[in-house]
Amino acid sequence: MTSSIPTGVGAGRESGPRLAIIEAASELFARYGIEGASMRQIADASGMSMGTINHHFGNKHGLVMAALEESYRLREWWWRLEEASVSDRLAKLAETYLIDTPRLETWWRFWMEYVAHAGRDPELQRHYRERYRRRFDWHCRLLREGVAAGEFRQDLDVERTVDELLALCDGIAVSQLAGGLSLEVSRAIIAERLGALRA
Repeated sequence: MTSSIPTGVGAGRESGPRLAIIEAASELFARYGIEGASMRQIADASGMSMGTINHHFGNKHGLVMAALEESYRLREWWWRLEEASVSDRLAKLAETYLIDTPRLETWWRFWMEYVAHAGRDPELQRHYRERYRRRFDWHCRLLREGVAAGEFRQDLDVERTVDELLALCDGIAVSQLAGGLSLEVSRAIIAERLGALRA
């Protein structure tokens, strides 16, 4: 099975049987939901045995969390932006919230399944909180770098801005999936909000 989930590159990247299982599971979770995708379907789609899946992930919760972590690894294009301005890097990152390819649609459907389950499942809720904290910290570092470089306003409340940006962008992605916002309106909203950060 070829994955539509935009997986990352670099240190710590999954490989071999684990990656094959993660890619198959991510696709099936996006298509059928976490509860709707069976471990047997994942085994069949990945070409691995149930024993191999259990050996690597323990259970479906472990597989869901590993799949989400893999999908968040930095993409290859991010490393090509090391010399770019913070504004340009933030704008490129914001593009991942604009669902303009089947690959991004699949990823966001998987993410939406994960978040919905985190609202009901204590184990996934703990994982979501930790994942949010890491996203939050990472974006705070990026915005502080932009403030220090003079790209963003000096009076910027970085932590509040990051919370607002993450909530806005996550909501925009969900609304696109549900058919509420068009791609063009979504792009305009994100561009306006990012523009408001500039010095």
